Amino acid sequence: MELTEKYTELYHILGKSIEDFEISMKANLTKYTEQEIDWIKNAQIQKFEFCIELLWKTAKVYLESLEEKLYTPKLTIKSLFVQQIIDEPTYLQLMNCLNDRNLLSHIYKFEMFDEIHKELGNHLIALKHTYTLLGKLKL
Repeated sequence: MELTEKYTELYHILGKSIEDFEISMKANLTKYTEQEIDWIKNAQIQKFEFCIELLWKTAKVYLESLEEKLYTPKLTIKSLFVQQIIDEPTYLQLMNCLNDRNLLSHIYKFEMFDEIHKELGNHLIALKHTYTLLGKLKL
């Protein structure tokens, strides 16, 4: 698969994933039981994790076309900032996204889950903004 094809495919999947994440965030939790709310929150967290994974992998494909060798999500996001594709506030928010994803994946604590869940709205904004910026890039 050519680079442009790979990037285009990942970018399309990322867009659909962000759209699904955004739809999940519109759920009115007041009309569900405690158990159903837990399931919805878990689904929202999972959609967030999927989006941040796709975002950094999509960015990595683009940055590698510039001859950059990137091996980690944080280096990829940092490179987006260094290349001036994203601004500092977006960089910081995306780093928060990655930190939260790491906390969820490696240290599962209920208190942490609830704190991260409260940040999902901010994470969604950063993901959508970066998605828009990635769509303006030329390969």
